[in-house]
Amino acid sequence: MSISGAFFLIAFVAYVISAGLYSASFAMKTANVMVYTRPAVWIGFLFHTFSIGAP
Repeated sequence: MSISGAFFLIAFVAYVISAGLYSASFAMKTANVMVYTRPAVWIGFLFHTFSIGAP
């Protein structure tokens, strides 16, 4: 696996985790879970950007 593929896999996992956390927050109607969702989205965004720029 290339470095680009590894970065994309990490980004994909972070996006899936953030989607699950957003869904849980919506289902439970609480904002306690939202503390973890934004960092997960940002990690996904950063690794997605790295995967685009990696050779």
